[in-house]
Amino acid sequence: MIPLNVEATISQPLRIELDNAEAVFKPGESVRGNLVLTLAAEQHPRGVSLHAIGTEFTNWGAEPVYIARTHPLDHTLEVWKPARDGDALPAGTHTFPFAIDLPADLPPSFDGLLTEIGYGLKAKVDLPMHIDMRAETGLIVLAAVPPLIDAPASIETHDEAGRQITLELPKSVYQLGETISGMLHVARSGAGRSRRLIVELLSRERGSAQGVWNEHIEREADLHVELEHVTEDAAYPFTFRVPDSAAPSFSGEHSELTWHVSARLDIARAPDVVVETTVIVVESE
Repeated sequence: MIPLNVEATISQPLRIELDNAEAVFKPGESVRGNLVLTLAAEQHPRGVSLHAIGTEFTNWGAEPVYIARTHPLDHTLEVWKPARDGDALPAGTHTFPFAIDLPADLPPSFDGLLTEIGYGLKAKVDLPMHIDMRAETGLIVLAAVPPLIDAPASIETHDEAGRQITLELPKSVYQLGETISGMLHVARSGAGRSRRLIVELLSRERGSAQGVWNEHIEREADLHVELEHVTEDAAYPFTFRVPDSAAPSFSGEHSELTWHVSARLDIARAPDVVVETTVIVVESE
């Protein structure tokens, strides 16, 4: 993985200065700034370049067994090159402006259990017969928000005994930090056998390597509700708040993160009845 928080200090002869000091970008935006090179003596570089790199790395297993590594961002920009043999850069400070357009379909920066996605810039002054001068800095890429139809969600399920759960949400797209309020309708729950109704907000991280998909489900203790004394033909409201620090929904080349509201009717001496719907979590405005 490329470093996410590598900073070039003012004392370094080569440094990357971003116009956006927070280094946070949306897919489709331009990363703009200056590459600043300070030389104590004249130099004859083969070139001065800036490499924008992103790595999507999925792995699991003891060794690990399954590994996938791709580069959703891989772009090199030559900010200076000699026009002819013998061209030199004199002693002093040289400022090279740059602009790199990020693809609109980039997956966001992500640190999960199966996949890590990181972005950064790497600068290099290619010096013949000398150690190259280098500098690096990290970038944070937010999740893209594609055009979405924010429609109400209603889904139901039942078992062979006729027990039925209907899950209703007023919409299906939520921002980080937003409240999710919904309603559960229980029909023919089975008097004395339906012990409790559990509602959860959970995320599913999935990653693929060597053609095999693995999944990790994340449940947080404060994102579930247990409703005791389930009665026949009753409605149960519930409320969650999407954590501000959660990762939004996204899909990469071999990884994805999805969010779900899941309800489970716990039945004594019988399989549980489970209903689930997918919601989309996006960056807050």
